[in-house]
Amino acid sequence: THRQTAMVESIAWLASADAPKFGHDLKRLMRWLQGRNIDLQGVAGDTMVAAHLINPARTSQTLSDLSDEWLQRPLGALAALRDAADLEPPGIALWASAGTLIAPLHERLLDALRERRLEELYRTVELPLIDVLAPLLTSITLRG
Repeated sequence: THRQTAMVESIAWLASADAPKFGHDLKRLMRWLQGRNIDLQGVAGDTMVAAHLINPARTSQTLSDLSDEWLQRPLGALAALRDAADLEPPGIALWASAGTLIAPLHERLLDALRERRLEELYRTVELPLIDVLAPLLTSITLRG
């Protein structure tokens, strides 16, 4: 069916290192995908990681907070969504609208990282650590 084909193509895209992925809190997404035997490859940007480098003292790095601060576009109801279990209407509409903010938010954060001379640290240390830490968080979650 069309739905099965779309699912197979989506999984192939997620697993492709050649297709760059941008998101927010990708460690959590990787954990969720790993629980379904799907391997996320090609991570090219994470707005939560970038925001943490810019302001490590900030206690909240939620997408809603960052969108409000950097894009002047608060997400409000998105804060109530905690994980992919909220992929049912109306949650899916909120996730979709949030997804449209990732690229412009990442660009703004990347500009700020460049201004602070942190882009190399972000690209060579922080982003690769996502792949290393996500499986560890899975192990900790399962044991804890």
